[in-house]
Amino acid sequence: MFERVLQIGEKNSSRLVAATDFIGSIIMNFMKFVLYFCLFICLTWGCKSSPEITTTKLKFLVVGDWGRNGTQNQQEIANQMNTTAINENVDFIISTGDNFYETGVKSTQDSQWKTSFEDIYIGNALQKEWFVVLGNHDYQGNPQAQIDYSKTSNRWKMPSRYYTFTKTIDSASAVRFVFIDTSPFVNEYLQNPNGFSDLAQQDTKKQLYWIDSVLTNSTEKWKIVIGHHPIYSAGFGHGNQEELINQMKPILEKNKVQMYLCGHSHSSQYINRNDTITDFVVAGAGSSTIEFIAPSSSVDFGTATPSFSLVSLSKDNLTTSFIDMFGKTLFTESWSF
Repeated sequence: MFERVLQIGEKNSSRLVAATDFIGSIIMNFMKFVLYFCLFICLTWGCKSSPEITTTKLKFLVVGDWGRNGTQNQQEIANQMNTTAINENVDFIISTGDNFYETGVKSTQDSQWKTSFEDIYIGNALQKEWFVVLGNHDYQGNPQAQIDYSKTSNRWKMPSRYYTFTKTIDSASAVRFVFIDTSPFVNEYLQNPNGFSDLAQQDTKKQLYWIDSVLTNSTEKWKIVIGHHPIYSAGFGHGNQEELINQMKPILEKNKVQMYLCGHSHSSQYINRNDTITDFVVAGAGSSTIEFIAPSSSVDFGTATPSFSLVSLSKDNLTTSFIDMFGKTLFTESWSF
């Protein structure tokens, strides 16, 4: 009897083990099913641990002192500008003046429109808006012709000698661009009025009032001013422009302009001074570069290498890079605001 009880207990124990194994097998298979199902959902619909964060950016190229019928590195710079514009998906291009050497253009039919612009910047990514200012060499021709060309060109934009517009960065932020005409401020040119078209007839006081008024009434977070002549430059031969330091810089400081873009000095420079909020970027290396850059504590970067600038602007960040004709990034500076 005792033996039988033992045998029955052993049998029941075996059944219990078998039942436990069976239930465990079911649970394991169910867990595998759940795992495979989740994997299927992730692969099909995308599995993300957190929402993807994207930053909206406005990107544009800056080039100056370029119009030389494709010679003196102009064509090579143009080719690389197109490559960069493709890779970075730029929105537009800014020209800082001296668009046609040596004496500007005579009319909207001048051959240089083709030989120095249309047939040089032919890349598909450069068939976008070009916002332009006049340089001193442009004043040695017919500056009005460059304004009038805006009426027939799909990309050349110069509605007047100084003008402004805004660009949206995202739904909550924008940038105010102010394009100015600096040549009439330069005393050297005023002393030789016969060499500079109608330069002496320009009303600089009216322009200063307009610039201040536009910036004062601007509600945009970012403010960028573009002119041909530098306010500050470490270029030997094309250095600081005292007339602009005295007359233009106070307006920029008063209105907390973050960046001033210019050309004239045939170089690329990034100047960051301790005595002002404004950073000064020289983008005048679009073709011939013969400028020596003097060492200075305020010059974060300076080169006479043929190059152009790429500017990327987001809601809180402004990044400026200089790129040479081989596509090498020579320098990058970024700051938040």
